[in-house]
Amino acid sequence: SVKNLVGAVAFPGTGGITVTPAHFNEVFSTQAIIVCGAPPNLIVLPNRPCRITASGTLVYQSITVRGGSYIRLDGAAVVLNVTNLVIEAGATIHANEKGPGPLYISTPGAINTYQGASYGGYGGMSQTYPDLGAQNVPYGSIFQPSTPGSASYEGAAGGVVRINAINMSLNGTISALGAAAVSGGSGGSIWVDVVNIEGTGKVDVTGGAGQQYFAGSGSGGRIALYVKGVNRFTGSLTAAPGLLPTNLYPEYQGAAGTVYVEETVSVGDPRDRNNDGLYQLLYVDNLGTYDPIAYTPLSTSFTSSPSPPSSLYFDEIRLGCRTKLAIDDVLNERNTTVSVGLLTSSPIPRDLPTPWNGGTLHVGYPFNVERNYTSSAVVMNVGSTVSLTVNHNGNLTLPRVSTFASPYDAHVLSVSGGLCGVDDLIIHSRGDLTKGARFDHAGYTCGQARGLYKFNQILLQSGTLDVSGIENDPASPTTLVANYFRISAAGTLNARYGSVYNISGNFDLASGGVISGDQGGYTPNMGPGAGYTQYSTNWGVVIGAGGAHGGPGGCMFDAGMPHNEGMYGSIMQPSDFGSGSGFLGHGGAAIRFIVSGTATINGTISSDGANGYPTSYTAGGAGGSIWITSSIFTGTGSIAARGGSTENAAGAGGGGRISIYALLSYTFRGDYNVVGGTITHYLDDPLYHRLRGGSGTVYIDRPAVGTLSARDNNGDSRYQMLSIDNGGIWTTGITLMNSYNGKMAHQTQRNFYFDEVNVGIRTTFNMYDFSQPLNITLPYTS
Repeated sequence: SVKNLVGAVAFPGTGGITVTPAHFNEVFSTQAIIVCGAPPNLIVLPNRPCRITASGTLVYQSITVRGGSYIRLDGAAVVLNVTNLVIEAGATIHANEKGPGPLYISTPGAINTYQGASYGGYGGMSQTYPDLGAQNVPYGSIFQPSTPGSASYEGAAGGVVRINAINMSLNGTISALGAAAVSGGSGGSIWVDVVNIEGTGKVDVTGGAGQQYFAGSGSGGRIALYVKGVNRFTGSLTAAPGLLPTNLYPEYQGAAGTVYVEETVSVGDPRDRNNDGLYQLLYVDNLGTYDPIAYTPLSTSFTSSPSPPSSLYFDEIRLGCRTKLAIDDVLNERNTTVSVGLLTSSPIPRDLPTPWNGGTLHVGYPFNVERNYTSSAVVMNVGSTVSLTVNHNGNLTLPRVSTFASPYDAHVLSVSGGLCGVDDLIIHSRGDLTKGARFDHAGYTCGQARGLYKFNQILLQSGTLDVSGIENDPASPTTLVANYFRISAAGTLNARYGSVYNISGNFDLASGGVISGDQGGYTPNMGPGAGYTQYSTNWGVVIGAGGAHGGPGGCMFDAGMPHNEGMYGSIMQPSDFGSGSGFLGHGGAAIRFIVSGTATINGTISSDGANGYPTSYTAGGAGGSIWITSSIFTGTGSIAARGGSTENAAGAGGGGRISIYALLSYTFRGDYNVVGGTITHYLDDPLYHRLRGGSGTVYIDRPAVGTLSARDNNGDSRYQMLSIDNGGIWTTGITLMNSYNGKMAHQTQRNFYFDEVNVGIRTTFNMYDFSQPLNITLPYTS
């Protein structure tokens, strides 16, 4: 130990000093940290840490921090200007926990509850405060981070490290960590401006972990690294949230901060996508931790001034797995257009369980991706993706040809705002990748009304495309317009509520391809033919009747309970949803295809009502609507709008409606199915026949050619066939031509013509009206 050491100790060949003893007047021990030496040169020996207490700018010729030691920045607004900076492996320069202390709440991201503190992103929620609050908000600048992090209730924040250097060798660590406590403080700021940098070290502004099950972790801080010369640094830049000790409450995890790298590059460097001589990277990565609530908002990060720029450009935005970056602000509206040359994501760890996904970008304001966007192909690592969510007020501009793929159970593109620039939409997955894109009625392609998306072609090669109208509103479908639409063998189109597909060329549904509107119609107890709900004296529980649409819904078991005969909709132009059952069953969706060319159906189209839950008393929903018009209709696939079945004493759903118009040619050799739902446990018991749903309707209008020309009795060169077929399943329910209650779309129509009516085995079809006579011409029946 040394006391009152005066002078400096020189080291051969270095010209440096280890400490400045004039600032040190106590016995040295592992608990006592001396004040660092004054400029121009400083060497910090192993196990001899020191601290800088001065404020403002300090100019050094050289600083070397040996392994096993560190420099702690205690002063306010310290800026180190260094010609040569060496941080050896195992050495550190840090401002860990040097920001505001616990209970200090004057910074925007501070919090005096058990939520984690915010800075670069939102801090984690807590058991007592489960929502993002107006107090605990992110703040600061991604480009010039110069503010400390924020404190939590018991955790100090990371401070500020600011370094300007000509040459830097970084094999150790530069850090400004938040404190781990009951709830974590957020990470701080590190701003490094160098000419040349090399090394394999680490720059770290990780937030503090919440150490109690009911408390949140602090968010990551902010890092900015500017390199004007040679960049040989291959280490890590980390702005992650604090890691919770348990995964029980992921919403307490917190969000990542921001890492910004700006590198001066030579002409022709492929990373410089706007040719301005700079490579500008924004990197946001929570290192795989998952928080379903907290995210990293970019709009609070544009600048520390109150007026953000009108436009912002990045050559690359890279998102880590399970990381959420939002180009919007839940508190302050900003209107800055953000553009990026390349949007990528970190690789997905294949040894981790589902549901893992790549990063998610929420777009709430104008955002442009300025090169061919492929969520898997253009990223640096196989299997990585970026999920894009376009919010209601957002605009996302992508290149003309855009390909989307997603791992596991996450949409890579979800649109509730404006999607601009895309002509060719390609959805393509590999291996275990499943989902692709989602379009809802609030979204649109730029220049169109909400709910209208227009493309040159849509290629659903694999994965899913989800299209959603408005719940319980068949008059507001979502419409996709394209010159060509193909669904390949591994592709699935999920149609929810109402959707229309207007194809000016051809539509191809390959064998193995699927269009599903199953359970996508009216919600339980909703719709013109909604099933009723009744307490059963026989069973002692509440039981529902099946939903009705093209056919009646089955009744519940108790004696005297009626069929649900609330049939509705149009036989020829079906556009309504299937009705929900009286208890928990959804109806089928409404699907409409208008194809100017050839519609080839070799796969499966269905809009079935929901089945009742096994071993329960839930009733079946009614089948929905499928209406297809094309010049040429061909294929060997299947088209169905079946009622949902049940297992016990509840009613099954009625069948839906299918209508096919083939204007020039009909060579379809597949099958149609509009059967009502059945009671799977009691197939042969007559007591349960009344619980079954009735058949819906199939209407086909095709050219009267070949042998059909002889049956064209009205001379219109068309052959119109109506089929009502319950698949040989007996039910006491009756399918009506017009309904008792006037709900049919053609209820006021008195004259009908069909070239053929086909009524299946054990199927009852009433072609009369109780208010006025119907004139129905039937030259041929079967």
